[in-house]
Amino acid sequence: MRVIKGRDSQVKKQENVVSTDAPEPVYSTFNQRLVATLLDLLFSLLLIVPFFPQGQLPPELTTILEKHNQGTISDEHASQAVFMYLFYQGGLAHYISMRLTETLIMGVVVVVLWISNEATPGKMVLGMRIVDSKTGRKPTNWQYVVRYLGYFISALPLGLGFFWMLFNKRRRAWHDMLARTVVIVEPEHTLWAWLKRKSQKKRK
Repeated sequence: MRVIKGRDSQVKKQENVVSTDAPEPVYSTFNQRLVATLLDLLFSLLLIVPFFPQGQLPPELTTILEKHNQGTISDEHASQAVFMYLFYQGGLAHYISMRLTETLIMGVVVVVLWISNEATPGKMVLGMRIVDSKTGRKPTNWQYVVRYLGYFISALPLGLGFFWMLFNKRRRAWHDMLARTVVIVEPEHTLWAWLKRKSQKKRK
């Protein structure tokens, strides 16, 4: 029995050695994630703008500004009218509700993309995907939700949470740490490879 136990311990030690010799994943760089973010912003604008036009002012404010530009109302009356609209006619509440609705919609879209593809389109273009920081496998749905909420924490101190990856060995930002995730780069997970796999499945 002692011999068997001794052999078992040696096998376990050998297994541990093999696991530690596994190749280190390629972590995404700050520049790669910046480019991916810009691409995602472009995609989000294409999604959001048709439903929530950013540059369009409410009709009430447009009327006030037109009258002010025409000289029919003074600066004082224009300021009072804007103040009344924002704080007494629900203008400010309407603006806040619109921005919250946009944030909610984008949050749902981003989390669904993470769950289905482990990445947003911007990350997929560059072959990046989000994995569990301990196992290297696909994170849980809850981890994805925490990661998205962590964006707001990373952004609060002048974006320090995003720049934190510059000083982290595994290039993890604060939202990655909160969700226990890490972003890695794998050529087989590019958007083009994903489209190719989808086309092959359809042919079958």
